[in-house]
Amino acid sequence: MDKTLKKPNILLRRLLGSSLIYIFLEECTPFDIFTNKQLIDGQIIFDSADKLVITVLLLLFSLLSAYFVSSDWQGGLDKKLVNLKIVKNNGDPLSFIRAYIREFFFILPFFYIFFSLQVFLLISFFWYILCPLLTKGKKCFHDIICQTKVVDKDDAF
Repeated sequence: MDKTLKKPNILLRRLLGSSLIYIFLEECTPFDIFTNKQLIDGQIIFDSADKLVITVLLLLFSLLSAYFVSSDWQGGLDKKLVNLKIVKNNGDPLSFIRAYIREFFFILPFFYIFFSLQVFLLISFFWYILCPLLTKGKKCFHDIICQTKVVDKDDAF
């Protein structure tokens, strides 16, 4: 039996862990990038400095996340909070390069917010919500691309 399907609540725990981190970042971030922005024809108007700050923060986030995913934690703080880990499909830990590629594909939809809010929401819906609901093993798009899966931390391979 596939370890990702062993406990039906893994998808729910992934969502809970991500939500806890989002709430923490939303309340504690010193950056007010998205406040008081104009929305014109479904597009958020960013100036060049905002685009640069968002890009740098996303790339730093992906590097930091890749570090934690490739470390003994085998996942970020969100996975640690809900007792999950990220592994290759065969159960081996991820190398830093594979972890970085996975995290880069994880943040990729966020760059579409520079072009259109509707495109960002559509891609995010497919990437993070619809894909896990329709795929075997409940995988997000970045997990499919990088041949990884999220499993219970207690599962042995």
